[in-house]
Amino acid sequence: MRLKGLDLNLLIVLDALLKERSVSLAASSLQLGQSAVSSALSRLREHFSDDLLLRLNRQMVPTALALELEEPMRELLRGMDSIVHALPDFTPKETQREFVVLCSDYVADTFMPRVIRRLVEDAPQSALAIRPVNSTPASASAADEIARRGAHFQIMPTDYCVSAESRVHLFNERYCCAVWRDNPHVGAALTYDNLRLLPQIAMQFSDTSPDAIDARPLMQAGLHRKTRATADQFLLALEMVVGTPYLAMVPWRLAHKWASALELRVLEFPEVIGNIEFAAALQWSEGQMDDPALRWFRDVIVEAANEH
Repeated sequence: MRLKGLDLNLLIVLDALLKERSVSLAASSLQLGQSAVSSALSRLREHFSDDLLLRLNRQMVPTALALELEEPMRELLRGMDSIVHALPDFTPKETQREFVVLCSDYVADTFMPRVIRRLVEDAPQSALAIRPVNSTPASASAADEIARRGAHFQIMPTDYCVSAESRVHLFNERYCCAVWRDNPHVGAALTYDNLRLLPQIAMQFSDTSPDAIDARPLMQAGLHRKTRATADQFLLALEMVVGTPYLAMVPWRLAHKWASALELRVLEFPEVIGNIEFAAALQWSEGQMDDPALRWFRDVIVEAANEH
């Protein structure tokens, strides 16, 4: 499709380049060859009579025009996506849509099976894709992250959601500590000194995240832990404590689900720390909500959360 001589498919490439700041990374995200992306960039430069991205210190830096184009271009792409996927007479029983959700392994393990069962019953021809979530800075755009990952929704702790963007509360959860059943350093109850002295496995979902996501509540309690390992999955952290003196701070539902199989002890925080809780929220890009299938699936997730 062309608009005033511009192939709109080129805007998809420009969007990827502005997100990734790299021809190779943009090519990977679009599943194209680097030569195809380079060719598209050349055509874009010719159309706009502007370099759009300049190489500086081994990075690609957008020009002033590229930055000016960025937001209206993404609004246009989101609108086009809604038009392409819109179903005027949406019928769950007949839809063959694939719904894509970004979430942690904890959410995938303890919550998403409820969603899957609803899809099997109400939309048996549909498909569900669950992809790992990346923790992003509070200033980042959930809409951009969802679009970049080719997803429709993401489920995140509310502390990592952008308040201005569309979201709905799903459920509350609390942390607990898990240790190997035969850990000789931990008695019947977890103590403050256990938290202070024992090595811990930290959760970190992104290479660019400044700190592990579970560090904040402990620091607020005045406790600086000893981190000896990091993991990007809660279940992996549980497996890593087996046969070690380590402890892992994980969601309560996940720890209790796997305690017996992994020979773990699940312990509450000492009274001086108290309960450490978090709330999970569903986020989406408002530009996609013109799609009746996505509105329906959003309601499916919310209804499943009401039973969680």
